[in-house]
Amino acid sequence: MTDLEKAQKSIWKIYKEYCLECKKLETPYEVGLDGFKNYKEKKELTSKMLSDVNNVKEKYNIENLDDYLTYSFLVINRKVELQGDKAYIPITLTYGISEPCISNIKEKFENNNGFTVSMEPIRYYPNGELAAHILGYIGKISQQDEIEKYSKEKGYSSDSFIGKTGVEESQEVSLKGQDGFKKVMVDNRGNRTETISETEAIPGKNVYLSIDVNLQKIAEESLKRTLESIRNASEYKSKWGSYTPHESHPNATSGAVVVIDVKTGKVLALASYPSYDPNLFVTGISNSDWISLFPEDPRDFLAPRPLYNIATQSISQPGSTFKLATALSALEKGLDPNEIINCQGVMDVGDTKFGCWIWNQYRKTHGYENLRTALRDSCNYYFYALALGENPKSNQKTGIKLTIEDLSKTVKELGLGERTGIEINIPKESKGVVPDSTTKKSLTKVMLKLRLEKEIDKYIQDGKSKEDYDFTKIIDTIVNWTEEETVLSRTEVIKRLEDMQLKATEIIGNSKSTLADMIKFDYLNQASWSNADSLNTVIGQGQNAYTPIQMARLMAMIANGGQKIKTSVIEKIVSYDNKTVSFQNNPETEKTTFNPQNLKYILEGMNMASKTSENNKIFKNLPVEIGTKTGTAQKSGTNPVTGQAYDNYAWTVSFAPYNNPEIAIATVIFQGGAGAYCGPIVRDIIGQYLDNKTESGENVQSDKQNDNNSENNDNLVGD
Repeated sequence: MTDLEKAQKSIWKIYKEYCLECKKLETPYEVGLDGFKNYKEKKELTSKMLSDVNNVKEKYNIENLDDYLTYSFLVINRKVELQGDKAYIPITLTYGISEPCISNIKEKFENNNGFTVSMEPIRYYPNGELAAHILGYIGKISQQDEIEKYSKEKGYSSDSFIGKTGVEESQEVSLKGQDGFKKVMVDNRGNRTETISETEAIPGKNVYLSIDVNLQKIAEESLKRTLESIRNASEYKSKWGSYTPHESHPNATSGAVVVIDVKTGKVLALASYPSYDPNLFVTGISNSDWISLFPEDPRDFLAPRPLYNIATQSISQPGSTFKLATALSALEKGLDPNEIINCQGVMDVGDTKFGCWIWNQYRKTHGYENLRTALRDSCNYYFYALALGENPKSNQKTGIKLTIEDLSKTVKELGLGERTGIEINIPKESKGVVPDSTTKKSLTKVMLKLRLEKEIDKYIQDGKSKEDYDFTKIIDTIVNWTEEETVLSRTEVIKRLEDMQLKATEIIGNSKSTLADMIKFDYLNQASWSNADSLNTVIGQGQNAYTPIQMARLMAMIANGGQKIKTSVIEKIVSYDNKTVSFQNNPETEKTTFNPQNLKYILEGMNMASKTSENNKIFKNLPVEIGTKTGTAQKSGTNPVTGQAYDNYAWTVSFAPYNNPEIAIATVIFQGGAGAYCGPIVRDIIGQYLDNKTESGENVQSDKQNDNNSENNDNLVGD
């Protein structure tokens, strides 16, 4: 019998004993094709696999193990075969063994030379899912870029575990430390004969986060319970109050919340739901567990995705929360905050009607509004008038006309459309999209090109073949029509297409329009900026697209007097013995050009918004005054799985306390219906924050006022 055969026979004995012992345990750990794990589903074995299984069972006289476990032995056995002449390098056969199983194996195989049971440290997350999207997870080096970065450049062993996402990834080098090693002598068979020297491993550094664990727990719990409340229109009760949504939104299954210190930019809490348990990855995730982290049907892009960090990755229209930026831009241009505009419900702009939300839902109007009350009531009509420079129903001038260039400048200075700097490199933080005429034209060109690439070959003339056309040149030519100073007429589009020997006026197949009409009306007419674009933009629709963490930073900047802050989650990095500090977070701020008084006007409007009838139901038990702004972003499109239209996004941005802002909060709920429904999350976070201060010995005094400025929208929900 060869050495390899002896090793295989010994491995089989241990393997069988291990599997049988584990089957006796209350929570058995069994071996799967991707390693020893507590698997949920067994992969179906192919005929070739079953043939190999039968050979193994015959060879080792197996009767009491099923085919799946038996084949898994072959997977382990293959590791030994591939080791070749490197017998001196240990092979991990299994991991996560229970103490009873360890004892049994040691007892029965203590004299079996070459096998050891050892205890090695592995990453463990004691709080399970808590802060998973901040921490991230680990895994073995597998991708080519990881091989280049870690194995080749930094000298990691090929089977090393590394941080794959989150802080685990961004701080990998600090967390790792230095490997220990042994210099050994081996014989001609690769067996170790002598240890020449040995170097002890050095533990990695300790990375401290800015996260407040109590606040993080409340953020995650409240987000989860609020989602459940919205889905069922059921009461959500916590120690800080109770609230019941006016109607159910059964598809409200995902959301995020971010809490930032307004003065330092430190992230105090960041939650994305649904979440996952990073412990699944510490020794290699099973196939079934991996599959469970993805939606059953990927076509539904709003289906819950546990690995997706909504707080930093998801860009979406912010709805009426964006009116904070619109208001600031108007004030910076010279708007008198006391200027009165009469909300008359709906206005005609060209061939399109633009209605205030209160008109669209209830056929009511807000009446006379100034900037503060317009923020309180979230009056679309008021902001429409600012974009037009007048109230089109009364011809009253507003004093200023807010252009897209004005708004874009303000938005960029508020940090929207750029990454916040949070130390999460993977998954990469999204930048967002700031609306402007150039961006609109660029996006239109991209969409037109994609459309033509997909459909242009349908419009070749009879008697022609695809080989007769240079489609690349044709597509580029059509796309460049968007750059012409005057929008082409339909007649001119038809003429140019026919000159290219394309069918310009025929409806082909399932198309809803001709090629000429599609190009003209769907793209060329949309490439230039219009009044309609401006009206959609000022209320947070249109091309606006930002992440929750960007909106939290925007709120922090308005609350702190206009200081632009670098958002961070790393507090400090120290040596493993906590003696040497290698990094200490020093908050980075940048003064903006905003007039502090203009920022105060906005905070005043947000404070008034917190006292409306609906918000008062949510926040009445808090001991301090706050500021809040809700938003409902209309989501276009249809769920390709269900055929039903997607529901609206719910947004809220808030700060507290009103008189001395300390924290900023941004919340989004996919398909959450109305912005007010995010309120319980904000309430609970502020309540916990104040409780933390009380527990730490800080005095929290009530500054609540008894006034209630809600006369215009009592018992109404909308924004």
